[in-house]
Amino acid sequence: MKFILLIVFSFLLWSCNNGPGNNEQPPNINSDAASKLTADQSKALEAFDLIQVGIDSKGRLYSTFPNSNQPCYPADSSFVIPRTEFLVAMKQFTTTYCTSLPPEEQLLLAESVAKAQAEFQIAHCSNSSVKQDYKNGLPMTGTWVLPNFLGRRDVTMIW
Repeated sequence: MKFILLIVFSFLLWSCNNGPGNNEQPPNINSDAASKLTADQSKALEAFDLIQVGIDSKGRLYSTFPNSNQPCYPADSSFVIPRTEFLVAMKQFTTTYCTSLPPEEQLLLAESVAKAQAEFQIAHCSNSSVKQDYKNGLPMTGTWVLPNFLGRRDVTMIW
């Protein structure tokens, strides 16, 4: 009986260690992408983390795995904005929702995030049945999702 258990255990151990793809990384991990972040991009990820921790109302900004199904998908609309417009939005977001942080830190965090990319893709969910138009500027309401931000995460901002 001990001999049979030893054989079964040895087979299980061998199959776990020598299975197909054992030497491969999990499919969602891209080690090349991790090494290709610029200093500004690394600071942007850290800034999002600091905003998430310093926000007044938990759950207004959070990150998930990249390309995840978000609660507001499909989005009502999506748009791409340049860094300058995103900076304006981030300043408003941190000023409104991070009041426990000093104004200087709010500004530094907003600037750090905006330096990450030249353009930002935003999926917008208005939480309203009224069709949004952008004639009066960006809709700083509802939910913004930055899908696949820097190839690392989806960032959700709830206005």
